Amino acid sequence: MTIDISVRTQQLEELQKALMPLCELLRLDKPTYWLAHFEHCLQTTDQFLAHGFDQTSLNELSISVRNVFGGMGSFNDYVPPMKTKESSAWYQKYDNPENIIGLVYSNALNLMVVGVCHG
Repeated sequence: MTIDISVRTQQLEELQKALMPLCELLRLDKPTYWLAHFEHCLQTTDQFLAHGFDQTSLNELSISVRNVFGGMGSFNDYVPPMKTKESSAWYQKYDNPENIIGLVYSNALNLMVVGVCHG
């Protein structure tokens, strides 16, 4: 089974759209490792969209994004900042951090091989 490059591009765009608000939220919080990790994932996504990618690169990105989920001390334990004056605009725009976090994970999972990327 082959997967058209346009499908993978759309999947990358969906991941990008989920990573952007997650990074915005993490910037509102005290500095953590998570911000650096997800900003790196966003930069990688941006680079792939600008310069191209292959399936191996998508697999590596997917694993990198999803690697921080699961287990003690993982991103699953992250508690988003409370709704404050500084974060109220984010909450008005995106409402629920858990939804954004779930989208990041599921959109990264979508990049994994279920066929061969074909351009």
